[in-house]
Amino acid sequence: MTRSVLSSLAVCGAVLLATAPTGIMAQDGAAGRISLPFSILPTPGGDAQAPGTVRLNLASQGKSAPEPGKGLAELFGPRIGLVKEEPQETKTVEAAEPEILHPITAMWPLDPGRLSNGVALLEGERDRTGFALFVPEGAQPKELLISAVSSAFIMPNRSELRVYTEDRLIGTMPLTSITGTETARLPLTPGTLKAGVNRLRVEVALTHRLYCGVRSSYDLWTKIDLSGSGIAIDPATVAPGPASFIAAVSAARGQGKPLLIAGSDLDTSQSTVLTISRQLAAAAGGGLDFTTRPGTAGDAPAPKISIRKGDTPNVSFGRDEDGRQTVTVTTTDRVIPALFSGTGFESIAEEIPEIPRDVPVEISRLGFETVQISEYLWRNRLEFRLPSEWLMNVTKRAVFNLNFAHLPGLPTGSEMRLKVNGHVVRIVPMDRGGRLNEIPLEIRFNAGLLRAGRNTLGLEVNIPGDPADQPCPLVSVGRVEINGNSTLTVPGTPNMHLPGLTRWLSEVQAPDISFAGLAGESVNWTMLPRLASVLQTGSDSDPEESREVIVHRPMDLNKDALGDFNIGRQVMLAALQTEATPARPSLATAATEQTGLTFSEEEPGRFTELVDAGKVISASVWTDLTRLAFPDPASDLADWLSMRRGQALLFQLDSGNPETVHLVLSADARPDSVLAGLERMRHSETPVDGHMALLTWEGEWETWTDTTRMPILVGELNEKNWRGVVGNFASARPVLAVGTLTAIALLSVIFANSYVRASRRRT
Repeated sequence: MTRSVLSSLAVCGAVLLATAPTGIMAQDGAAGRISLPFSILPTPGGDAQAPGTVRLNLASQGKSAPEPGKGLAELFGPRIGLVKEEPQETKTVEAAEPEILHPITAMWPLDPGRLSNGVALLEGERDRTGFALFVPEGAQPKELLISAVSSAFIMPNRSELRVYTEDRLIGTMPLTSITGTETARLPLTPGTLKAGVNRLRVEVALTHRLYCGVRSSYDLWTKIDLSGSGIAIDPATVAPGPASFIAAVSAARGQGKPLLIAGSDLDTSQSTVLTISRQLAAAAGGGLDFTTRPGTAGDAPAPKISIRKGDTPNVSFGRDEDGRQTVTVTTTDRVIPALFSGTGFESIAEEIPEIPRDVPVEISRLGFETVQISEYLWRNRLEFRLPSEWLMNVTKRAVFNLNFAHLPGLPTGSEMRLKVNGHVVRIVPMDRGGRLNEIPLEIRFNAGLLRAGRNTLGLEVNIPGDPADQPCPLVSVGRVEINGNSTLTVPGTPNMHLPGLTRWLSEVQAPDISFAGLAGESVNWTMLPRLASVLQTGSDSDPEESREVIVHRPMDLNKDALGDFNIGRQVMLAALQTEATPARPSLATAATEQTGLTFSEEEPGRFTELVDAGKVISASVWTDLTRLAFPDPASDLADWLSMRRGQALLFQLDSGNPETVHLVLSADARPDSVLAGLERMRHSETPVDGHMALLTWEGEWETWTDTTRMPILVGELNEKNWRGVVGNFASARPVLAVGTLTAIALLSVIFANSYVRASRRRT
């Protein structure tokens, strides 16, 4: 009887699977691929199992994305049936040993925005990011270690992590640990990793255990501990060379060890140290720390950088008696050699593409591939650059032609959002029937949201859960498709720029760094190479033409740093304090403080007191109107600083020296937090704008802009650009422009009236 019942259930299950539509298929980690999230495979090796039972295999194999034309057919076509998984060898995942005998050459995220306190964050239902892994010369790693911890809201049996290299699956790690990091070992076949830098792709597929929809997606995350993720190496078997040195740098970074800088006279070799630290940061990806003290030699001492003077510039790699990897840099008075010239390790960062103006650019050129979306919350961010001489103050429209499709019957509230530099410029509803990928949707937005240098274009899809108070279904369908042939058109502008932080950060020249006054004594000297590694954009150039960063203490500030701004030092000191940001008083409160007037039901107040309060309010309104007509940037900046507290100030206020930026550190500032904030500034979603930026104690940037600064025209004024030039100048000072036009109009009226009267008298 039991056997017949089991046979009947098996037959019914086979019938259901054979007749299931493509709607029950889900999208796995590979872009644009639709399949079941788990494959039902027999137990490998012919293991015996009870009749009627199946084994869920969490391992899957990565495949390349389909052709752009096939995605739409699979989304809307009448195909029926399940996608059959090809037979594959199951990747075993073994728990790591409690102690690792050899240091780990740690993985490092290619997107610094995901990095925080030594962990890389992946969030949402499905997320992916790239990592760099350095393999020393002569090493033959046999396994890849992944150390991760996940949110308590994930459903373990439906959540996993996958690691790829060049679209080849290395292994799969079930995500089960929610209380502490768990390390898994993924076997490596010979030839999977090569000596030097290897680019890995890590993907997560997470499912909420309780709820379904957009809100619950924010509860899903996985953190990868970089100190325990990578390959274990034996320093004694590693041959010296550039690849081995970078691998040792990566291992020291993962262990939190600083790199040792040694030299006969480091103070006079400051430019050499800055150059070397930039080269190391570009090759390793940043996150480096430096020291000048050898410390105690351990089992795996940190790499050593030796600087010396000589007649011929030279770079040589080796290993000292302590087993540490070393590099000796011989410099002359004028030449500082490149550490990794011709070795292929110059930089692991991918350059942000610069797009032309007045030309439609497909977002596939920005790294976007056609994707089919099954997630309830899906986000993607594209980065591109505009020329440093790009300024748009007039009202012009940029155009984004969005080529997308979605299924009918999506839950109420389904929508897609387009963001430009963090600003939402369009919300596209997707709960009003289906849409075919035929005619692109033209989205026009204010081009003034763009700026010189780095810009971000964000796409976000939100699909509410249906119902939202229950777990998501076991399988899902690709419901939205965004095509990579969508285009972005940016209008052209005259060759102009506005001096300030935006202009300074958009440059590609590596800045020079120095201390002002006694700042070098109060701040650790090794902050110089750390700061240089954070601001390592571009390459070194002529010192006379490069940008500059001057680090100050609050007491070392002078008028040269502030330019024409007459701001009291006490205002700066008050802003660099640890007290919480005070609440901004209301206008009535300000009037009460100045007049002593109190408003209450018991005391309605005398008429004279009401008159005095009205005078205070009128004076405040008159001050605001006066500042609107005649701006006072010094007073505005003093008011702005008086309402804020932070640990660092980055500003460019001197209009006569626009290539120099000043960094002021509070006495209680945390250098690690300041450096992390500067790195986020360069890589965060919203580029920093304005002329002063304050880093709060919570690690957020707040900016202030001097509205009196005028644009600078690069080149000549001609008949082709005069409209844009006049528009940019007028938009920079609209009150002055309106006043000038009004004065011209009045003079024209007076002249015309005088001419008419004189003509009448003659006739």
